[in-house]
Amino acid sequence: MIFTNELNYICGAWVIPCTIFYLYTSRFMKIIISSLLLCFYTQLCAAQADTLALNRAEKLESEKKYDDALKIYNGLLAKDSSIARYYEKRSGLYYDQSKFQLAANDLSRAMELEPNNAKYYYFMALVMYSSENPTPAINNCNDALKYINPRDSLKYPILMLRGNAEAMKRDFSAAYEDYKVIIAYDSTNCEVLSNMGMALSDMKREKEAVACLEKVKRLCPDKPIGYTNLALLLQNSGDYERSIETINEGLKHLATDDVTVRAIMYNNRSYDKLKLQKLKEAMDDVNQSLKLYPSNSYALRNRALIYLAMKQKDKACEDLREALKQGFTLMYGNEVKELMKANCPADSIPNDEDDMNR
Repeated sequence: MIFTNELNYICGAWVIPCTIFYLYTSRFMKIIISSLLLCFYTQLCAAQADTLALNRAEKLESEKKYDDALKIYNGLLAKDSSIARYYEKRSGLYYDQSKFQLAANDLSRAMELEPNNAKYYYFMALVMYSSENPTPAINNCNDALKYINPRDSLKYPILMLRGNAEAMKRDFSAAYEDYKVIIAYDSTNCEVLSNMGMALSDMKREKEAVACLEKVKRLCPDKPIGYTNLALLLQNSGDYERSIETINEGLKHLATDDVTVRAIMYNNRSYDKLKLQKLKEAMDDVNQSLKLYPSNSYALRNRALIYLAMKQKDKACEDLREALKQGFTLMYGNEVKELMKANCPADSIPNDEDDMNR
């Protein structure tokens, strides 16, 4: 019988009545029904093929075979450029390669096609934050929260991202308020507690900050984040020996492949040793940090301070200039510019207009 499988797919439990109807209907109606079923079946096969292609692209992406995955996404979009999900998937591929502008372009198109989809605004906020553009990151988080179902658990990652972007803008009070909402929902979230502790520290609420970070160590003893931020807090309070002890303890728990955090720990320990006048040890640590994370503007600032302590101003000025190029001012304020004004030739100091053409 023609299209028996398709009839079964469409009718399900009603396959027998449907079949009887098909048998006793007119030849003309059979032709119409067969054509409709063929059309439906063709569309179904095409949709299944597209789903398989997406799955294949995602697998390739997870294997870091980006060019092969990109060919599939491009092919799907060439076939149908009206599907927002394809743009979203390709934007994720670009994001994984730190091609933030391309990722933003695709997400903009996805939002044009589905303007009420909160997920796309969240992804756009993530792209903006990762490219160190906190204001548009916050704006996109606000849009995501506007469109999201209040009961959707994605609300909390959005709040976390907005808090982090606010902290990047040095609006620590706003960041703290966002973190508080998340902690009311999940009081054992170590990442949020750690960020809250650092926000409290920047708000000069030191006792509360220490309490947050000590709680992180208790709840997540195998995670480095509590050690890293507690050490930084101790450093800020001038307790350099205890800060070094905390970093050493954290390094024991740190996975060997966690390169960025390890770099940050070495950098922070180098500053502790600088303050204790252990200049050679400080230089060893900061060099190890920059070997692991060459674009860390704060480590460049720290090495410049060590060079200044060693009376090597030329090398210090080189590092200060590179720190500006890597975005120190946006993240941490004007300290590097002030250090350059005090220690470097006037013609080597960039103007505020381009801030090292960043």
